[in-house]
Amino acid sequence: MWHSKSNSLNRSIEKLKKVPVLRAVSRKLLATYYRSGWFLSARFRRKSALRHREAFAETLATWKPEHQLPLVAVRWLITEVCPYSCSYCDQHHKLVKRNGTSNHSFGNYAVGEWLDAFNRHFSANRLTLTITGGETMADRKSITALLNGLSAMATVECIRIDSNAYWAPEWFKDLDRSKLIFNCSFHPEQTSEEEYFNRIQRIVEAGFRIGMVNYVFFGHRIDRFCDYQARLRKLGIPLNPNPNFHTYPTNEEKEFLMRKMPALDFEHKALRVRTNGRSCLYPSLAYEMDYTGRISVACFNSVSGSFFDSKLPSLPEGPVRCPHQSCYCREKYVMLEGYDPKSAAAINSLQYYSGELMEFQRDH
Repeated sequence: MWHSKSNSLNRSIEKLKKVPVLRAVSRKLLATYYRSGWFLSARFRRKSALRHREAFAETLATWKPEHQLPLVAVRWLITEVCPYSCSYCDQHHKLVKRNGTSNHSFGNYAVGEWLDAFNRHFSANRLTLTITGGETMADRKSITALLNGLSAMATVECIRIDSNAYWAPEWFKDLDRSKLIFNCSFHPEQTSEEEYFNRIQRIVEAGFRIGMVNYVFFGHRIDRFCDYQARLRKLGIPLNPNPNFHTYPTNEEKEFLMRKMPALDFEHKALRVRTNGRSCLYPSLAYEMDYTGRISVACFNSVSGSFFDSKLPSLPEGPVRCPHQSCYCREKYVMLEGYDPKSAAAINSLQYYSGELMEFQRDH
């Protein structure tokens, strides 16, 4: 059994203490037994699994189908290196080494070693991969070899790439784009409007698929949003308002965000609704990895290992309680119990949200 939160632990311990024979047993011992699942009967586990499967039936039909390979998500922080120096970003922008470890994946392991590990761990799983940074496309030679190698894997379904789109498409003439979709961000303090949108147009014309563009309006005028939105709509790309997650939005920003994003996203990105303790399927389906190869169960950093070990950390068998106060990652919060199962079931979550956002903004 895979358990996550102390409040659930406390409730179970109080129930156990009502049994006379267990009153003298220490809390520590009870906690150990609780986490091991020792006191849960097979019947209880079957009933719990059935309830969870019913609650997440539509999502599980995609992610864990009965007669197909299961689907696993990996979110990979591939680098901290970036040509930009945004005031609201706390990452190291330069290539550095600390105690012999680089802040760039290919400074720690060669491309071939990363590909071998992906083949070893996910040959029996379908894979949906998110690559983020830093600037993911900064290392032209290595990222081309990596993406071509991943795209050649039959079990890789799609690869989402987060990028600030600072690059020129002619740098990547040899790149296989068949499984790629880009999530691009516009940082007005780092590039001009004309320069950025001309680059986006060139990238699209070169055959790259852009799911959406994030407008990072931290400290910038939000009244330019509609102009940018109209410009991108002509290219078939929605513009996503991206608030600063280090601070709470102002009342003006909240009013604006409510008009420009679906209600579910507004609740999590602007209002920061509480998610702690809620049942969520995402950690049972996903890993998070950094540029050193440290890989953990999604949202649970303490359950970790190395991507270059023979085995990865075990994922929970089903939904677990959210360990965080709030959640602003869409691919995660759509997996909370009771939310839109169609979004949660989307293999290419960025492509799905792109269509949803475009439709919402057209109607508003």
